[in-house]
Amino acid sequence: MSFLDDSGIIGHEVGHLFALKHTHGAGYGQGAAWWSGPPCESVTRDINDPDFNAFCVGDDVLDTNAVPDLRYEQLYEKIDSLMINYGYTFDQAEDSLTYSDYQFNAYLDSITMAYIGDGEDCYGTPYTITPADATNLMAYADWKKMDHFSIGQAIRMREYIEDKPSKFNPITNTEGVDLMVANSLNDIGAEPDIHSNMILWRSPDIWVRNQADGFTIQENQNPEYDPNNPAYVYVKIRNRSCQDFVATPIDTLKLHWAKASTSSGWPTLWDGSTSNPTLGAPINAVNLPNIAAGESEIVEFEWYPPNPVDFESISNDPWHFCLLARILSPQDPMNVLEQAGQNNAYYNNNIANKNISIVDINEDLGEDPGATVLIGNPVKTYPVLTEFEFFPPQNDPHPILNEAEVIVTLDDHTWNLWLAGGKKGTAIREVKGGGNKLRILSDDAKISNIKFGGKEWGTMHLSFNFLTEEVTNKPNYLYHLKQIESESGIVTGGESYEIIPKFNRLMFMAQVDQVNNTTNQTSILQATAINEPAIYNWYDEEGNLMHSGQQLNVNSAIAQTYKLEIIAEADGYKDYTNIYADSSYKLQSLSPNPASSQVTVNYQTAGADSGYINITSTQTAISNNYILDVNAASVNIDVSAYPTGTYVVALTCNGEILATKNLIIQ
Repeated sequence: MSFLDDSGIIGHEVGHLFALKHTHGAGYGQGAAWWSGPPCESVTRDINDPDFNAFCVGDDVLDTNAVPDLRYEQLYEKIDSLMINYGYTFDQAEDSLTYSDYQFNAYLDSITMAYIGDGEDCYGTPYTITPADATNLMAYADWKKMDHFSIGQAIRMREYIEDKPSKFNPITNTEGVDLMVANSLNDIGAEPDIHSNMILWRSPDIWVRNQADGFTIQENQNPEYDPNNPAYVYVKIRNRSCQDFVATPIDTLKLHWAKASTSSGWPTLWDGSTSNPTLGAPINAVNLPNIAAGESEIVEFEWYPPNPVDFESISNDPWHFCLLARILSPQDPMNVLEQAGQNNAYYNNNIANKNISIVDINEDLGEDPGATVLIGNPVKTYPVLTEFEFFPPQNDPHPILNEAEVIVTLDDHTWNLWLAGGKKGTAIREVKGGGNKLRILSDDAKISNIKFGGKEWGTMHLSFNFLTEEVTNKPNYLYHLKQIESESGIVTGGESYEIIPKFNRLMFMAQVDQVNNTTNQTSILQATAINEPAIYNWYDEEGNLMHSGQQLNVNSAIAQTYKLEIIAEADGYKDYTNIYADSSYKLQSLSPNPASSQVTVNYQTAGADSGYINITSTQTAISNNYILDVNAASVNIDVSAYPTGTYVVALTCNGEILATKNLIIQ
């Protein structure tokens, strides 16, 4: 947002009208090491740092750095060096200081507005000050160079104008209690959440343990079904305000489960209203604990996950759970009333989701290691045109596609909907003969133009097959699936996959032996067995699956390249190799070449029913055929009547052209 005038002063004062503070805080010089007033704003922007206080000190806006009163730095810069050397006294606004009172060691470059020096906050941490901070309209710097508000400041003013209960959000709410459960590591409680990049299903504040150790081990696990022993769910509640939260009996935290879905709108799938089978239900509601300002508390739930057998009528693939945590407190009401849409966690920091499948290859998950998720339109009563995006985290230097194949498998119903929509997509390839499978080709892949009717849905399975020749020692990977309504652009939900490769695995290579059998015009391609149960798939040059098995019989009359794929049955690790199956029929040589009167054609056609040589001029396209004795090895052809030029000599057996060579006649 910009607000320009000759001096910047008007924009500065307008900012105050809409509740903006100075970037250095309320007091003159707040943040400078020599200031003795209120606590200064610390430099750190890490919410987990014990010195973090950007929500309560300074200007209460996170995307402006902690700064001192920069006008003092400028005044010192402008003082004549003789005055400094001789210790002259001069006025600084309301204060009168001498050089000996403040050892000047930092200044603003008057041209670049860069902060130069070693100024520190009250905690002894050097400032991080950019030219954008020095030209912010709410800073005290060179008035003529102040020309903008930050995004956080603009949002603060917009909230103030709309006069919502959260008008001092999304950066902080200093008026009353504000509790939150984070959507992501980047989530600071903004309403709406502008920091999680619309990945609102991967809350770090919700984790599952299969034993009651989640207070000390805050790592998420896939819940294990045990009718006699519960799993445990832990939810961290943060008090991001500057006011202590004192709980009452009506302040509660509610937890719900649903089968993992990319479109699980509230309250359907969460309230237990679905049946045959039940796709979701409340787990429990517990009283909130007291939480001091700026602190957090962890709440534990016992949970008996449903029996996986209950869902085998829908999918035999591993199908995990999504969890939904909701803070319900009159002291901190929802910013936006919960609706049937999908964006409740986006607008309310009281709500968070956990929809993560852990794909641990060390557990031997089979040939398609991955997890299934419900997709489509299970909530709305009208048709929705849908697309799906597949991508790793932003700026991942080594994404999983560098080391593994990512395969999408659609259930029959969804596959037919995709076919009806024209098989639309980006950076995907159909696995021919593989059964409703699509291979992801790049980090911006998309499946699109699938129209789901009202309350119509299906399933999608993502699998991750590591390639034995590409895998490194990276300990884990993250991959995202996002569902989007095509016409509105609304993100309805998503699923994240945490993939853990197998450690210390004995790798294997795909290798092939070729055995020619010319008596019946076949070649036998034999895959070298690996030392474990495996699947051997053979593909032709167009990528069609020809056969599954360790041995492939091919027509020896035709030279062709085949691809062998070997997949370990235990964990899906795989390797490929290509083999060129040479033809048993060959056009071996032309002698002499160039020729003038006669040429001898040497060939191999034993076992063929018929054969002939064709000689065609490349200039005139005139050609002649010469019938072969298929049991002989050569034929002499008189070319004395052929005009000088270049010709193509072709060998045809059993009606198929098998080989060609060029001949020059001179």
